[in-house]
Amino acid sequence: KMKYKDISFENNYLVPNDLLNIRILVVDDNTSAREVLQGMLGSFSLNSSAVDSGQSAIEEIKRAINNKEKHYDMVLMDWLMPEMDGYQATKLIQQDQEISSFPNIVIVSAFKKEMITQKASDIAASIGYLSKPVSASTLLDTILKNCGRELEKKESENTKNSIDLISTISGSHILIVDDLEDNSEIVKEILEQRGIVITTAKNGQQAVDAVVNAAKSNAQFDAILMDIQMPIMDGFEATQHIRNMVGTKLLPIIAMSASAMVQDVKRCLEAGMNDHIAKPIDVQNLFTTIVKWVKPKTPNTEVTRKQDNNNDKQKFDIAIANLPGLDITTALKSMDGDKELLIKMILRFPKNNATTADEICKAIEENNFSNAQKLAHRLKGGAGNIAANDLSFAASEIEIAIRNGDFKKCNSLLQPLTQSMEIVLQSVKILYEKT
Repeated sequence: KMKYKDISFENNYLVPNDLLNIRILVVDDNTSAREVLQGMLGSFSLNSSAVDSGQSAIEEIKRAINNKEKHYDMVLMDWLMPEMDGYQATKLIQQDQEISSFPNIVIVSAFKKEMITQKASDIAASIGYLSKPVSASTLLDTILKNCGRELEKKESENTKNSIDLISTISGSHILIVDDLEDNSEIVKEILEQRGIVITTAKNGQQAVDAVVNAAKSNAQFDAILMDIQMPIMDGFEATQHIRNMVGTKLLPIIAMSASAMVQDVKRCLEAGMNDHIAKPIDVQNLFTTIVKWVKPKTPNTEVTRKQDNNNDKQKFDIAIANLPGLDITTALKSMDGDKELLIKMILRFPKNNATTADEICKAIEENNFSNAQKLAHRLKGGAGNIAANDLSFAASEIEIAIRNGDFKKCNSLLQPLTQSMEIVLQSVKILYEKT
């Protein structure tokens, strides 16, 4: 059985051997944020420690020096922290006479780099910057750049050829289980373009029924992509039911979830799932993971993918120009370059999400934090699908605050949420008028 530590974060990148001995300090008042960063660093075989405040960071750096331990080479410093923020902590570290070996300091923040530079103009030239939400590739890219290196892809067959390898399982039958139509629609269209037959289910009970019906007709799914948080029956319970059926022990069940903490992945594997794919979906990771578990087949038909002509490209470029709140490059990559699909998903975003920010505000006002957390989780995924990064991050902050029992913090997080939503909805309106 695969251990959760082996798959918590997909590591498709090479760290130069001479950098494997660097020591990194993670500074963030949010427990979950610290765990995520340390999990990513661990996947790169990089040594890290973590503290929860700027003052603790200063003390830890000095402690390592005083105890003649290896000094910290880099600090990943959260920008917004109570009592002492990242700017104040960075200045104190740089001015402290007891710190003989200054670490590289990288500010981690959801604020734009320009805003950080404006406030921290006196230290801007000596610090790095890492944008939230943090991905494994951007984290490693930032670390390497601050060490004077460049990001380098692994020369592994799975990484280099994941897109080519997906063609080897053309004709496979995969069940996608997700209560949100937008989530399943993106994965469905991407995989169908690769010749994979798709069946969808909207909750765990429908998934169980689909597996039973397939067995009755002497057929079987080649894999199941299973969402976790769903009504009627969640992904954990559905997996247990499926695993109790005859002939399903070897059926690959792959979790698809926006909850990608180490403990979340571990729970998926303990429930009987084989692997985990984080949302929003990264196409290369999707392909690599599926190919890892699904046996190659003889393709039933020749697969023809959509091809763009110059007119289509020009129309697309005009349509997506000047859409604040949306990272079009990232969104297009997550949809395997399918421009029609991207425009369709952006235009469809309001259908399931337009009122969600207001619903979250109302739920928090009524102290219905359980419902607010569910809504924030759903919005985080929906916004992530179209790379509305600021909105996704704002929803994530509320979800994490509620999960940690920090209910007082929620009120201060509502304004960024509603402002981000207004920006995204305005961009959707602009796109609609253009198309």
